[in-house]
Amino acid sequence: MEKVFESTKNNILSGHDIICISSIDWDFIWQSHQEIMSTLAKNGNRILFIENTGVRSPQLKDISRIKGRIKNFFRGVKGFREQIDNLYVFSPIVLPFPYSKIALCINKILMLLLIRKWLTALNFSNPIIWSFLPTKLARQVKENIPHSLLIYYCADDFSSSSKQAKRIIKDENIFIKEADLIFVTSTYLKEKCLRNNQNVHDFPGGVNIAKFLKAHDLCKEDEYVKKELELLKINRPIIGYVGGIHKLLNFKLMEEIAKLNPQYNFVYIGPEQEDISALKKLTNVSFLGKKDHSRLPYYIKYFDIAHIPYVESSYAQNVYPSKLNEYLAMGKPVISPPIPEVLNFSKKFTNTVYLASNGTEYCNAILHLLNEQNKSHHPKLSESRIAVAKLNSWEQKIQDMSQLIMTAMERKKLSVKTLWYYSVKFPEIKKIALITICVCVLYSIIFHTSFIWKIADHLKYSTDIAHIAHSDLAIVLSSGAGEMGLSTKGYEERIFEAIKLYQKGMVDNLLLFGNSKVRYTEAQIMEIIAKQNGIDNSKITIEEISWSSKDIVKSAYSILQSKKMKSVIVISSPYHMLRLKKLFEKYPKITVYYHPVNNSTFYTPQRDGGASFEQLRAIIFEYAALLYYYVTGEINTKSSIVNS
Repeated sequence: MEKVFESTKNNILSGHDIICISSIDWDFIWQSHQEIMSTLAKNGNRILFIENTGVRSPQLKDISRIKGRIKNFFRGVKGFREQIDNLYVFSPIVLPFPYSKIALCINKILMLLLIRKWLTALNFSNPIIWSFLPTKLARQVKENIPHSLLIYYCADDFSSSSKQAKRIIKDENIFIKEADLIFVTSTYLKEKCLRNNQNVHDFPGGVNIAKFLKAHDLCKEDEYVKKELELLKINRPIIGYVGGIHKLLNFKLMEEIAKLNPQYNFVYIGPEQEDISALKKLTNVSFLGKKDHSRLPYYIKYFDIAHIPYVESSYAQNVYPSKLNEYLAMGKPVISPPIPEVLNFSKKFTNTVYLASNGTEYCNAILHLLNEQNKSHHPKLSESRIAVAKLNSWEQKIQDMSQLIMTAMERKKLSVKTLWYYSVKFPEIKKIALITICVCVLYSIIFHTSFIWKIADHLKYSTDIAHIAHSDLAIVLSSGAGEMGLSTKGYEERIFEAIKLYQKGMVDNLLLFGNSKVRYTEAQIMEIIAKQNGIDNSKITIEEISWSSKDIVKSAYSILQSKKMKSVIVISSPYHMLRLKKLFEKYPKITVYYHPVNNSTFYTPQRDGGASFEQLRAIIFEYAALLYYYVTGEINTKSSIVNS
């Protein structure tokens, strides 16, 4: 049955099911994600809050977050838990490789299976999808779950957050094009989104004004303040900051202003995400750690000055610090570098932010603002700051968002055709999911682990170099031998290995095989290299006819017999040696030493330790050739030669 749009008396959306694809975890620093969704939940909407699935691969500093995600997954039922009335948090465990096709495939299947089960159990109907994350996985969620509206809240320029995250640009542009509504937090982000969608609206961060005004009106003797507030033990004046201790902060500037002003105390409240050991050594700098968002107003209340010591970087160009309105809601003067959004704010609301780019300007600002507090007009300035914060309240912003959503939903209806398509498609998902999981797991094992190399180890055979005696001849095979018949640079590795043995006096003559040809055969090229390295032409024999390993061994034996030679060193690919050994066992009275090229370029494992498709083919070919020679009787089970 079609759901009718409802709104509460305060004009906030009500009576809808919403899937929020978040770019942060619920327990992370309180931001617009939690504020908006908790407000909507309190107004009668049911929310599924999907925690961050990442825009980059994890690093060492993310270990605590990974542990937290695993803990949260088991806190609930298969990752789902009820956080507050009407708001459920899903903490998915995913493969943390957002740009890997294999990881995407596996994550998509596992996440969608769990989400669909949950949606069915709670009878979530035709939800609004509200995404803060424009990744491939987020796109899979919105493409595979029927929804009434797609909202993209563009609160970050992900592509400038890290080198790896630059790969998100293509998916974000698609997300922007397909969104029914786009909310942005800065001018830069608005310009970016307008290139692909005209339905873009400004909604920079706000403030829960009621929460902050409650703290503003509390007296010092309040029991909570007396028991809980560490700030009461720190001498004033206090220049304070609330928020993450992350890469956006200008740590050099923070250290400089603390050293220039030893008479003031600098207090930082928030989770530590970067190394701050140098700042912690300063006696007038305090880090109080992360505090619950509901407590922050009480801390800000005891700041004399609030500041936002952001570094003026490319990433900061698109940031609107929501803490700005939180500071103002407590009537506090604010110091900040002139990053674009703060600069725009200061022009719109005068006497709210004091701009400072360096240590000197910061010191001047602190002195000016502290002196200002002793003047009679200070209470009026404080009241004017609170008035500005009220204009930027979250309640008003969410009401405005709700009106836009209502208009968009009236414009857009989910078609009967789409509903029919999904109703037919979904019963097959389990079978497709099982097959896909099996294929993906098998693919990951083969191409992204060392499994193939462990299997291939049985193809290796070599003689310890200390046991190789002086020999009459070194047989050097072309690059195709042991490498699926492909013409590579393997022949260069092998001829240089043979030259080393010759120069050490371990071998008297060279026999070069190779018929792969562009201008010269590989045997001819190896002959040229050997001569360039001082080997006399009379010591070199080339053979350009034989192709298969069987024919090469047969031809080599004939040449050995004709030259009355009794010992030979065989040089080829490391995974070709077992086949050569088995073939040489047919020919009696010859001592054969096996000397593979150990650092074969062709067989170098991939960066993640797995094998490439060509390497896999070559290894399979070696096993197939051994089986073929065994079935056709080309190889014997007993050795009739001296194997070293």
